[in-house]
Amino acid sequence: MNITNKTTKLFSILDITEDQAQDLFEVAIMGEDDGDISKSEKETLNNLRQAFLAAGLKRKGEQNAN
Repeated sequence: MNITNKTTKLFSILDITEDQAQDLFEVAIMGEDDGDISKSEKETLNNLRQAFLAAGLKRKGEQNAN
């Protein structure tokens, strides 16, 4: 029997401005629709998008809607 020990590291993004966070959020949304990226990359972009949503970011067009 082969056993593989796989360790996953978690990263926190620090020292970015709100504008930079907004830009990354928009890129994550656009990237999910890119047909040239892998399933794993799409999953990573979805996780990034979810993290920004949990932090209270909204799409640029939705910010002034409320």
